[in-house]
Amino acid sequence: MFGLLKVIGGGVIKALGGDIVKDIFGGVGDHFKAQRELKALKASTEREIELVKAKTISTQATADIDKNLLWVKQAETSWKDEAWTIVFICMFISAFFFPERLQSGLAVLATMDNDMKVIMSVVIGSAFGVELYKKLRK
Repeated sequence: MFGLLKVIGGGVIKALGGDIVKDIFGGVGDHFKAQRELKALKASTEREIELVKAKTISTQATADIDKNLLWVKQAETSWKDEAWTIVFICMFISAFFFPERLQSGLAVLATMDNDMKVIMSVVIGSAFGVELYKKLRK
């Protein structure tokens, strides 16, 4: 039976012209080959994109570490945090020993211009608040 189909199929191919059939089936084969190549290229491109993302994240993390190290090196010789800490400790202690002086000093601060209060807040906040703000924001 298969022999008969082979003979009939061969006759049909000869009748239609062998080159036409080869061209049709060859075109279909080329189409599927192109599809496989396109999928492989897409997968390769996606891998490259993921690699670039990973490198970007790595570079960003390295930059953050470098920035933090720079801040630490600068803070080694900085005294502003310690100075503000001493000022606030003195205010706290004076509340126990000299409450009248502390109240009069705070009254003077209360009468200051709003711009001056903002400036003092910025100065004190910059000494303490930058890293605290970052931690709270996360």
